[in-house]
This record gives sequence, C-alpha cells and structure tokens, in this order.
Amino acid sequence: LTAVNRYGAESAPVVLNGSVANPAAPALVYPLNDAAVLMPCLFKWEQNTAEWAKYQWQLAKDEQFDSLVATRTVDAPEFNTTVMYNIVDGGTYYWRVRTINEGGASDWSEARKFTSKLFGFNSPENNAADLDLTPLFTWDDASNYGAPQYTFEISSGIEFNAVDILYSATLSENQLQVPDGVLVYSTTYYARVFVVAGTVSAVSPTLAFTTKD
Repeated sequence: LTAVNRYGAESAPVVLNGSVANPAAPALVYPLNDAAVLMPCLFKWEQNTAEWAKYQWQLAKDEQFDSLVATRTVDAPEFNTTVMYNIVDGGTYYWRVRTINEGGASDWSEARKFTSKLFGFNSPENNAADLDLTPLFTWDDASNYGAPQYTFEISSGIEFNAVDILYSATLSENQLQVPDGVLVYSTTYYARVFVVAGTVSAVSPTLAFTTKD
C-alpha cells in the first residue's frame, strides 16, 4: 500500500507479511555537478534492478532542499522537465533522487548543482498563424556546449506519436526551412527540436503553428 499526495509524490510502501531490505541510494548519471544545463533536461540515474522500484526526484534552490521547486515520483530512472514551467533561465538549482521499493525508501543520493539555460525556438512564435507552407524555424544555438546535433520534427498531433510525425530532419545548424510538400493550407501543426552537444542534451517546448488559408 502506498499513498500519493496532490503533487504526485508517492510514499514508501507498507508491505503485509513481508520483509524486504531497504534499497541503496541511486548513483546520479546526468547532469554532472556544476554543469550549465540546457532546459528542458532529461535527468538520469542508475536503475534499481528490483522488480518493484520507483524513484523520487527532487529539485530545489538550495543545497539543504529547504526551498523545494518540485518533487516527482516516476517509474523509470529518468525525469524530463519538459512538463515543468517554473525553472527560470540562469537559475541555480540542486537535484537528488532516492529509490523506493517494497522495503521502503533509500537514503537520498548526492545532491548535484547546475545552472539552467532554457532551450527553445526563437521563431516563429508559439501559436503563430497564417504561416506559408515553407516556414523558416530557428532555435537556440548550443555550439558552446560542443558540436551540436539537432533533430527537428513536425507532427500533426501534439503527442508526437510515430504515425503523426510528418517530417524529421537531423542537422548541425540551428535553423531549418521546411521543404515544399510537407505542409498543407489551413492546418495546425506542432514542432519540436532535440539537441545533443557534448554532454548536454535537451528538447524544446512544443511549438504550435497554423498555415495560412
């Protein structure tokens, strides 16, 4: 039996008629300590091999975690901050993780510090309308983190399911002009771009746009 609060944080379980050892604290993988991190970011840590294992991820503005920004409970050994909108550009943050299994909760991992750099589109604006059928997209340059590789996608659905992705391109430049034949008139589309540059990886917020009549 577990309990979940209104913020989505799940408690350690209570096990009937069973005895399970507490799990070990997970080792953090990414981002590194004192890193400048493009946001949104996919936080990663080592996976616990227990059959029933969850993870509690925390983000705070101080090393003591008195000023919490977020607590999330997840099933996989990663958490993507794409769903968070309260991380500011140039902010200093600390993150940590603990494992939860049938035996209870582990100790917290080490706390790592990072500085945020929000990654996203520069043009067009979100919810832009009346775009022509070959619009030019530009986004943040990540070349100061290493040789960047960008993956740009356009989808007919906001979830970016495989069947909805209409166009995808991998490139090293931080701009792309959509070729002829991809878009049609009077239609709403969704775009996003991934970047990998050195040890940094990030994905932009989803951008919605509508083509002209």
